[in-house]
Amino acid sequence: MAKPDIKIENLKLIPTHLWSKECFACGTNNPYGLHMKFYFDGCRYITSSLKLGEKFKGWDQLIHGGIISTILDELMAWTVICVTKNIMLTKSITTNYHNKVITNAEIQAFAWIEEIKSKEVILKSELYDDKNILCAQATGVYAMFSIKLAKKLHLMSEESIGEFEKFLSACH
Repeated sequence: MAKPDIKIENLKLIPTHLWSKECFACGTNNPYGLHMKFYFDGCRYITSSLKLGEKFKGWDQLIHGGIISTILDELMAWTVICVTKNIMLTKSITTNYHNKVITNAEIQAFAWIEEIKSKEVILKSELYDDKNILCAQATGVYAMFSIKLAKKLHLMSEESIGEFEKFLSACH
């Protein structure tokens, strides 16, 4: 797939800060995190653009592969949440690395749903560098949980579920 021609300035910011404050990937209160922001085209794609500094490198000037996989997983997870309005958990993720991602380069990643089954979703995601070169692709399978089921299974605290419900209300 070619890089989608999507401009972040034309998209809706997803108010993740209303729910996920401590998350490593998107939490605004996590001093060690990526502080990702997500944008939704209202139809198919969730995207995020960021610059990864030295603290995220593996060796020399290369971003650690686990960080790249985290970015793609987080994009796919927010895609499930925004499109289906369900809580989700990652069941599996397969990441394929095609090119290096160097520190302090602007990157952009995209995620979209490939298939929705009864209780799980299959997604794809891609990460591009500042030269629009495909650096990594991932496929993920995510289990979906309604708020009612998430409460029953104690997947999150009551406080977090309440914040999730406020987050969903703010997205409409």
